[in-house]
Amino acid sequence: MRFLAVMLMGCVCVAGCQPVPPRTDHGEIIQRNGGYKVLKKEAAEIFKTIDLTKTETVDPVHYTPQIRALKPQIVAAHEVEPPVLMIQTMGGFNHQGLLIVLDTSSTHRPTIGHNWVRTELAPGVFEFRE
Repeated sequence: MRFLAVMLMGCVCVAGCQPVPPRTDHGEIIQRNGGYKVLKKEAAEIFKTIDLTKTETVDPVHYTPQIRALKPQIVAAHEVEPPVLMIQTMGGFNHQGLLIVLDTSSTHRPTIGHNWVRTELAPGVFEFRE
């Protein structure tokens, strides 16, 4: 009986710890919902709703249509100078999402995590994944 219980627990652990494939649809969702210009405009609007003296996260009631379409787990200020908004669409063992530099004149390339992959999708819009 113990052997069966241990085998069952082992199967559950192995099945539950499989790597989750990375999302590849960020660009498609952004294009379907107005494009990168709209995303950056909405991100700037959302960043203004964050009271950085109290929190770095955005209350979901403030999510704009395009941000909502990305189905984020969390939206937060990632950096303040220059302002960068993080839209995390996947977390846990496999972090993934977008970093949006809100200063249009900036050439800043934000970093996240330790050796996480970061790809520029459009000027000032970076996809990240662990």
